[in-house]
Amino acid sequence: MKLLVDPRKFENMDGYPNIRDLRSAYSLESVHGLDKALKKSFLTFLMVKKLSVPEINRQKSISDMRYPSEWFPNARAIERSWYLHIGPTNSGKTYQALKKLEKARSGWFAGPLRLLAHEIFDKMMKKGIVCNLITGEEQKIIDKNAALHISTVEMVNLDKLMDIIVIDEVQMIADPHRGWAWTQVLLGVQASEIHLCGEESSVELILKIAKSMGEKVKIYHYKRLNPLEPLKQSLYGDLTKVESGD
Repeated sequence: MKLLVDPRKFENMDGYPNIRDLRSAYSLESVHGLDKALKKSFLTFLMVKKLSVPEINRQKSISDMRYPSEWFPNARAIERSWYLHIGPTNSGKTYQALKKLEKARSGWFAGPLRLLAHEIFDKMMKKGIVCNLITGEEQKIIDKNAALHISTVEMVNLDKLMDIIVIDEVQMIADPHRGWAWTQVLLGVQASEIHLCGEESSVELILKIAKSMGEKVKIYHYKRLNPLEPLKQSLYGDLTKVESGD
């Protein structure tokens, strides 16, 4: 095997990068040069650093990523109950979960879309429920001590202790690009009640996640309130033809 770096050049080095060399690398080749310098330093560290057996065992221990539920000890320290609201669109599942949230002393709503977060925020404010809005693009802090927060899923504060969280569109936990956010919240949120709204397809996975932490799930099933009726003809892009309830 051909070594990328000759270890004889580093017999008096400890493998840690020198700030002067890093600055020089950045000046010469910008981020690309800095990246090369850091990789070179890391290879040096691997070749010259001698780790003790206890240190090796410690490194193995902290790099064991098989049990993600253990990453959130604060969430494991409280008793959490899950409530799974399952049903199709226009079945009232999210409405019922939000009624619980409205009565909570402290809580959070997390949804997949910025526009949905705005919609829930506006509804709560119109009802006289003071809340803050947090998305990846903006923040509306009405009261820094507000008991209720509305956000996209990625923006949920896992360090905050709360009574209730409502997580919408939980089936997106299976999404290859954004599913991590739903998983992270389920594992780490410090809420006594976790209300999840979504489709039937999410039930099996949610039950497995809850079981891995020894937490119980109560499932509520909802039916569509009104049948879906497809239009007989297109609106042809004319949004003025959209009627109330569409």
